[in-house]
Amino acid sequence: MKYKEFSKISVHNHFGGVGADYSFNDSPSKKRTFDMVSAEAKIDSADGLDFELLGFTNHNHFWKKEYIQLKQYINSKKYNISLLPGVEFDVKKIFLIIKDSMLFFLFQKMMI
Repeated sequence: MKYKEFSKISVHNHFGGVGADYSFNDSPSKKRTFDMVSAEAKIDSADGLDFELLGFTNHNHFWKKEYIQLKQYINSKKYNISLLPGVEFDVKKIFLIIKDSMLFFLFQKMMI
């Protein structure tokens, strides 16, 4: 990495191929698949590009077992990458208030 005081990060990443994401209208019983080979390839690519932090943010589902396996894969390869767990939720309407010291932000997202 060129500058040691900076970290290269990507907080919005979908792992496991297109079959790993759930859409807003999917039934909870809909079968989804997680492609570990493609997920590991994405990790390899991120390491080659000097990323140090990646978000694990598939749509509407958290792949716990696969997340743990990817963390183990990163450790086994001795990559300097932290994997941050998360989920990208599709919602119709949301109000979010974030408090940071004395600052307040209100965010509204509408989907049709």
